[in-house]
Amino acid sequence: MAKVTGIALSACMLAGILLFESQAQNFGNPSRTDLGVGAAAIAMANNYVAAADDISALFWNPAAIAAYGKRHQVQFSLGGLRPLSAAEFGLDNSGFDTPRQMTSINIGNAGFLSSRGDCCRHRAFGFGLAYQTPYSLDMLLDYEGSFQSVSGPVPFRNRYLSTGKLDFWTGGFGLQLADQVFAGAALSLISGTGSEELLYQETQSVDSLDRSYHFVADRYYAGYDARIGLLTRATDLVNIGLRMEFPSVISFTENGVQTEARNGSTEYCLDGYMKTYYAGAVGVQVHVPLIRVVAEVDARAPYPVVRLSDRDQQLWRMGAGLGGELEVLPGVFKARAGYAWHQYNPNPYLVIYEDPTIEDQAQAPEATEGDHLATIGFALSLGSSIAIEGAYAHRLWMATTGVKLKELQQEQRGVVSMSFNF
Repeated sequence: MAKVTGIALSACMLAGILLFESQAQNFGNPSRTDLGVGAAAIAMANNYVAAADDISALFWNPAAIAAYGKRHQVQFSLGGLRPLSAAEFGLDNSGFDTPRQMTSINIGNAGFLSSRGDCCRHRAFGFGLAYQTPYSLDMLLDYEGSFQSVSGPVPFRNRYLSTGKLDFWTGGFGLQLADQVFAGAALSLISGTGSEELLYQETQSVDSLDRSYHFVADRYYAGYDARIGLLTRATDLVNIGLRMEFPSVISFTENGVQTEARNGSTEYCLDGYMKTYYAGAVGVQVHVPLIRVVAEVDARAPYPVVRLSDRDQQLWRMGAGLGGELEVLPGVFKARAGYAWHQYNPNPYLVIYEDPTIEDQAQAPEATEGDHLATIGFALSLGSSIAIEGAYAHRLWMATTGVKLKELQQEQRGVVSMSFNF
């Protein structure tokens, strides 16, 4: 059977371009939210490639594991995510604004690192093991609208819901290459589950054609992610960090049910895989007494052309940000804040099904103003061995699909972590 992605093609042909635009979300390619790893990194808007100094370095820059002398650390963090959605589907300047929200709470990071050697006089080496959830698959879009048929306006409701997360089981190491120069690598085995629901329902029939349908799918993920990092402590005040991410491949099995008003229900099971492409980041940290400032630029390369039309998601995706930390009470309390901007990237994965007849028919949403992330946070030291950190992040972006559908998407994330150093 043909895979249902984005919309039912038959419904699209019947309803015309306005109905086509009403299906903004690409069913079968869930949106990925980059949550980040670690309260300290999130508090500085994930500008952490040059600033990583804890177990989250496995994700941000593995080289940093060996860069801070002999130490042992255990860290645990818990985070909550609340997506907020409002959308408008307008016809002749009329439409409906329907806000929706949902909340999820997950373990964000749990791990252990150990480093040995004096990074100034001997070759330092460190390793770490961690469970991390850097990416969420949560997304909600729920709105009402209408399109013009031969018999008159047809009111409808459209709902897209995606839930799930990707779990990273990570091991990595860092080592000293030369005086104040460090390198590292990390490999993650990925597991996870997710579900998607797409409901299109005509709330009032004005002709004999009922285009309503309901798609539900559950997925089971397994894959890998690999990344390397470099860090140089150029001076006592300046760090320069570099991270490179290799293509991540995640296979999945999808079990779904397709229900259409005219054709009944059909169950299906499909296999496929999702793939990212090369990505990286470079950053600088300046640390003077009481103040730490970080700046970072990141990029994701275009996909190779593999049965994919020329769409926005093939282009380079760029981003940049700033973060800062102030020691309010030296050795006891620190305040943090950050900001990052990225080009909108709703579907960073290239999804390929084993069935060669499957094609992606959905229109891709576009955003001209970019993706904004503003964060604040704190760190509280309880003696020399225990630290409690917290962060709050607010993400905002606006997207349009075609000429009729406009989305205002927001995400609120809170994280708290506890570290034990010994």
